[in-house]
Formats: sequence, C-alpha cells, structure tokens
Amino acid sequence: MLSEGHVRVRVKHNGYYEVIALANIWDKAYKKECSPYEELSEEIQRKLAVLTMLEPNDNVQGVGRRASETVYWVHIDKV
Repeated sequence: MLSEGHVRVRVKHNGYYEVIALANIWDKAYKKECSPYEELSEEIQRKLAVLTMLEPNDNVQGVGRRASETVYWVHIDKV
C-alpha cells in the first residue's frame, strides 16, 4: 500500500483505466493495473469525476490535474 501521493490514470481506447503509482520519485517500483471504471477505488472515481470537467492542464487543489484528454494525475490519500 502506498501512502499519500499521486497516481497517473490514463483512459485507454478500450474503456479501461491504466493506473500507475510510484512509491516515491526515487523508487523504480510501481503498481500498474488496467481496470474498468467500476473497479477503480471510490476515491479515484470521485476525483476523476471532477477532473473530467476540466480543460487539459487545469488542476484542483487536493483533487489532481487533467494533463490531457486521456491522462489525469489524481491526488490520493492511500492506494
């Protein structure tokens, strides 16, 4: 389990979500999974709902940033 930080969420063409979380910037280990929306954590679902309403490169403090049409950086309390 990772502590507070950010995860990168990318919406794939097949409707699945690729979630990548680094333990910290120096750690090469990561967690990567592809899941349908319903299998994402409730916290990530809730924050993605906010971020999808933003324009690319916009952010909301404590929620995350929409990096592009399909990539989001989501602030999380725990993964």
